Amino acid sequence: MQLNRLPGWAALIVGLDITHDGFNLGISNTMLSVLGTVIGFIISYRTSSAYDRYWEGRRLWSDIVIQSRVFARLIWFHVPNYINLPADPNNVSEEETVKGLIEKKTMINVIEAFSFSLKHYLRSEPGVYYEDLWPLVCYLPRYNLPSGVPKDGADNLHAMAASSSSLNEKGGEISMSSSTNTMSQNYPVANLLRQKTESAAKMSAAHAHAMAQPPTVGGHGSGIPIPPEPLRPARNPPDFNWIDDLFQFLIPVRSAFKYISRRARSKDGQRRKGKKRKPLTQENIPLELTLVLSSYISTLAKRKTIDAPTVSAMLLSVSNFTTALASLERILTTPIPVGYAIHLKHVVWLYLLVLPFQIEAALKWVSIPAVAISAFVFLGLLSIGTEIENPFGYDLNDLNMDYFCQRIIHREMLEITSHPSESLSPDIFIYSTQNVPFHPQDNRNAEELLSVRNARNHVERALSSSTLDHIERTKTYNGRADGRDPIEAVAEA
Repeated sequence: MQLNRLPGWAALIVGLDITHDGFNLGISNTMLSVLGTVIGFIISYRTSSAYDRYWEGRRLWSDIVIQSRVFARLIWFHVPNYINLPADPNNVSEEETVKGLIEKKTMINVIEAFSFSLKHYLRSEPGVYYEDLWPLVCYLPRYNLPSGVPKDGADNLHAMAASSSSLNEKGGEISMSSSTNTMSQNYPVANLLRQKTESAAKMSAAHAHAMAQPPTVGGHGSGIPIPPEPLRPARNPPDFNWIDDLFQFLIPVRSAFKYISRRARSKDGQRRKGKKRKPLTQENIPLELTLVLSSYISTLAKRKTIDAPTVSAMLLSVSNFTTALASLERILTTPIPVGYAIHLKHVVWLYLLVLPFQIEAALKWVSIPAVAISAFVFLGLLSIGTEIENPFGYDLNDLNMDYFCQRIIHREMLEITSHPSESLSPDIFIYSTQNVPFHPQDNRNAEELLSVRNARNHVERALSSSTLDHIERTKTYNGRADGRDPIEAVAEA
């Protein structure tokens, strides 16, 4: 729409100049030439700054993908398949093994939930009630609350777990056990849960039973709990507003009017206290999930089921998660200063509006496409800078965070957990008949090499032959088909 108006403006100026004799609208081009050069440098800086933000966001998401792979691999392969340290690690009961596998898969789900929750957090989509996030966090005490209990009161995860686990049903009423009463004296959150639960117990028996044990959805088994509100889709792009798109040319005027009105309402020239900004979301769910992961690592360290280097590597992954979260928040909450963006947009529009007066004397009707091309260049670069400075939305120019979460992290978590969690003994594949380690110098497989006499001599001969072959291939690849060393050939010449 903007590009259509500027050629029309240029056509009006050229038409008035041509049809009216003695009516000269041309001006000197010295001032506009200097101004055009300055505007070009400023727009270039504006676009490069926006692209730096875009590229940093992409780099941080790459770090999240890498840390998700590393953390999941450490949990799945380096954490043993048991909860308590057994007397004989080679003789673990089936129940203990299943517990270990459930625990490890659950924590890998939390790693996956971090990326999904971060995606919604950056898009200012509050809550956990999304089709891609709810199945991964519905069991956590922070979100698995009885009906009527506000989330704001659940600040202590351990108190939540202790109090919620003691809920039981007695004759259609929900009561608290004695252990919960003791916990409520030490934790205000548990006391809050008890009060809310007692008020809920005054309802009908059927309704109270439905709240305490919500129905579930799923195939085999009971499935995931039904959330207290309908699940929203994984993607929630905003509705397209054609009115805003139609009147985009009024955005600079509206922004300038808001700026002037704020200055006019300021008292004695002092900076007026602005409105309190609305938070990104109601709760920082990615940060809460890092606390869950840290608690899990602390529990593993107390059990002494993993060694110190593994604990350090896991803590480093959690630290990198937190660093990436803070860096992405910095990109999201620190846009280009409004005054800089408004002033640059006004200067560009002023330049484009005065441009026909500068070139119409020399180009005549050709001024119309010249103004259109100039507007396309300048306004296009401004639009690109505005589009990519916040790369976390749903526009085509934004980062495809849905692809990062669903197609990369989710798929790779499934790939990691599909492998046997116990350490795979190298004897299974190294000494098999399928392994030919010294091919092409020796085509015998590992089992055949172990069965021959003087196997060591055969191995050493194959190794020395492979080294000589590599040297000969290197000489050939360097352009010496005769096999001579290129350096020696140059020296002789």
